[in-house]
Amino acid sequence: ATPEADYKLKRENVEAARVALFKAYPFLGYDEKQRNFWRALLDSKGMVLLGWLLMAFSAVVGAPFWFDLLQRFINIRGAGPKPGNATAGDG
Repeated sequence: ATPEADYKLKRENVEAARVALFKAYPFLGYDEKQRNFWRALLDSKGMVLLGWLLMAFSAVVGAPFWFDLLQRFINIRGAGPKPGNATAGDG
């Protein structure tokens, strides 16, 4: 048997086992109708377009926007608030 045939047989066995498992225990995952819907949605051209638009928006607003947004949620430096300006009499 060739490696391709072995792979195809193993893939068919895995798919058959998955189908049998979800028929026996449907609460474990999506049924076939739901699974095919999500696969079609992810493979659709609309999702590709949405991804490109999201990437373009991310690039347009620029790095300062994203760093400011991150800084609102976490302290990126991890060293507390920004230090004040040094004066002539300090240390």
